[in-house]
Amino acid sequence: MRRGIGCRRHAVTAVLAGVALALVGGGCGASKFTHINETASDFYKQVLQADQPVLVEFYKGGCPTCGLLEPTLNQLFDEYNGRMKFISFEMMRAYFAVSCPEVQKKQRIAYYPTVILYVRGEEKKRWIIDYGIERYREVLMEVVGEPAVVQKPDAATPDAPKSDAEMLEPEKFLE
Repeated sequence: MRRGIGCRRHAVTAVLAGVALALVGGGCGASKFTHINETASDFYKQVLQADQPVLVEFYKGGCPTCGLLEPTLNQLFDEYNGRMKFISFEMMRAYFAVSCPEVQKKQRIAYYPTVILYVRGEEKKRWIIDYGIERYREVLMEVVGEPAVVQKPDAATPDAPKSDAEMLEPEKFLE
């Protein structure tokens, strides 16, 4: 019995260490997206004044939940790049400082990650903590058409959770 408790303790320690590394490392925000932060003028120029659709990810630095969305957003980037813009906006830093309160308030960003599709400066669709790539594709097909290239995710890249319930299954991490 004592042996089982020790194993669980090590598994929990490993999970907590992974979360701590994610918080320290930053690692959020889709890596292929154009990153902007700090100024409202950058946001308005690159997003609201854009002549093509713009998919914007608002994320919190060091957020493990935001990091889980990265493979999905990078896949969408691969499929739709050139037909729309992709922006990643670090709305809040890991130490809970809002980088641009004006944008946060005007765009009503309360949860991370929030992804918004803008068309001609107007919000077309908002996804809040949503990892389902098919739900993104449905809307993007309406706006820009079929993806140019459909690529299979790299085998080395872990799949993002398909639902909130799957994300909350800690036994996956304890194996």
